Amino acid sequence: MTIVLSAAPTAVYLVSVAVIERVERALGRPSSSAHEERRDTAVALVTQCGANAAAYSFFRHGAVALLPLLGAMFLLDTIEYWAHRAMHANGWAYRNMHARHHSVAPEPMCALLNSALESITTGSLVVGSFWSIGLTWETLIAVSCLAAAKTVWDHSHFSVQHAAHHRNSRVNFEQPFFHIWDSMLGTQLDEETARARGT
Repeated sequence: MTIVLSAAPTAVYLVSVAVIERVERALGRPSSSAHEERRDTAVALVTQCGANAAAYSFFRHGAVALLPLLGAMFLLDTIEYWAHRAMHANGWAYRNMHARHHSVAPEPMCALLNSALESITTGSLVVGSFWSIGLTWETLIAVSCLAAAKTVWDHSHFSVQHAAHHRNSRVNFEQPFFHIWDSMLGTQLDEETARARGT
């Protein structure tokens, strides 16, 4: 059962990609990534399964409860915001960690197209933080499933919020769930303004 649950975020990601890409094709918006980017993303997804399985032995276990789940979602957003913003602010970090993600236009399958260094660093921060505050492994998996679906959506033609970040790297760092940090720290470009500006 551990292996099946470890693969759940990857399965959610791939189902989300299949559904969204099918709708995009029906609307005349096919994906444009090359085989190499899709392959690299697939490798990251397989690696994620292994990392989730490895984390099983370090975490405590129990049912997923609503308040810890919401807290974990906020914690994930906090880590993603600061890590993402730091990678854009530091030239070395951007070149060596995050530039790979921005090397293609946003599209569902390549939502997790990241360098190995970014994946390891950010993933370790997330897993380490979840473990250190006593969240269950099952909560980690649940949040990862929700994040997988939302991250795929954020990189589809339907998302204006994160698409604005890919056009203007000084805004909309936060993902996948909320926009609290962007709102509080003045880095949010709302959807209406983004549409009006074309950014």
